[in-house]
Amino acid sequence: MSISTKLALMATLALPLTASASEWTVTQPIAALQLDGSSQDLYLTGGLKWGATSCPNATYVKVAQTLAGYKQLLAIGLAAKMAGTPIRLFGTCGTNGYFDATYISVESQP
Repeated sequence: MSISTKLALMATLALPLTASASEWTVTQPIAALQLDGSSQDLYLTGGLKWGATSCPNATYVKVAQTLAGYKQLLAIGLAAKMAGTPIRLFGTCGTNGYFDATYISVESQP
């Protein structure tokens, strides 16, 4: 395999890595908190799209049940929903069109 072919292959393989950089969503209150009974994945919606740069049209944030801090993130999300306090989330744009969150931040009221 030639050097140029190897470089082209490496560049192609690196594309998904640059497209899935971790980032923050916009800050907004949780409009709906949904739990999938089959997978136990958590889904959050706000009044607006979540607005992450790589995932500007994501309506849903997904928190996978396999995430190490899943129960804590669920508890924080429930508390924020009940208090009407805005949140923002950190994660990546998933291949399914959801924003896959791994971190939650409860923000102060405006």
